[in-house]
Amino acid sequence: MQIDLVNCLSPKGVWPGAIAEDKYGIIDELVTRVMESECLHSFSALTTAEMAELVKQREAEQATGLERGVAFPHARVPGLNHAVLGFAILSSPIDFQGQDKVPATFVCLMLVPDEQPTLALTLMAKAI
Repeated sequence: MQIDLVNCLSPKGVWPGAIAEDKYGIIDELVTRVMESECLHSFSALTTAEMAELVKQREAEQATGLERGVAFPHARVPGLNHAVLGFAILSSPIDFQGQDKVPATFVCLMLVPDEQPTLALTLMAKAI
């Protein structure tokens, strides 16, 4: 499967200098930004709050912090027909329970179609 990361991303979904209290705050803000972007402007299957809740539920099941300050919060979304990404570079690191215990400064939100459960891993591999 050929995936172009640029087609999954909107300028509105990129947030340099991001500020949030905790990982759930940055998830809320990134979801809001991508829901308002041209990538999802016509998506009406879920509200912004419902979309954020999907990502938070996935985060509660298993933390998405990797190593070296990188986190990939994500969710499989019913009714979504393409992947959507949001990026934040944090002003102050936030704990995403990375394997090396280093708080995240780079956060990549991934929303993928429910019918494509391995797409998040594919995108993660391309991004790293």
